[in-house]
Amino acid sequence: VLLGEAFAPLNHRAAVVTLESTRERLLCDVGFGGPMPVTALHLECGAVQQSGKLCFRLDTDFRRGLRRLILVGRKKEIPLMLFSAAPVDPVDFIPLNTYMTCHKKSIFYCNRILNLLREEGSVAVINDRLRIHHDGRLEERPIASRAELKRICMNYFGMPEESLAEF
Repeated sequence: VLLGEAFAPLNHRAAVVTLESTRERLLCDVGFGGPMPVTALHLECGAVQQSGKLCFRLDTDFRRGLRRLILVGRKKEIPLMLFSAAPVDPVDFIPLNTYMTCHKKSIFYCNRILNLLREEGSVAVINDRLRIHHDGRLEERPIASRAELKRICMNYFGMPEESLAEF
């Protein structure tokens, strides 16, 4: 996952699927969060591909020899992640998974992060901010109170009120 121009260590897992009938390869990712394709993308297609209400393009980052997923917006393109179709053993994700879930410097340990991909975009809570991607646009605003956070959890994420009793 790209954070600006920084080259992060292996920090996400997606699937590259090869269709048996046509040998076509597809990028399939259901857990990225944020603006991400809601459908599989044709891996060998360099053209812009629409997925839900958003558009994406796949190319190659020649400096690193890796494939790159790019969100194509109305005014600019945003690189989202670099990836390789090389097989990776599940054991290779254990140290990173442990870090992400247990280390005090991990963004997932130190922050409140909720994310839901929807057909028209995504909705996210990051700490005390609500971010809504809708039709290629981003709306972002502060969450003013615990009561508002509780309403957001119920209305946007479908959490039952009784599961939010501690709010």
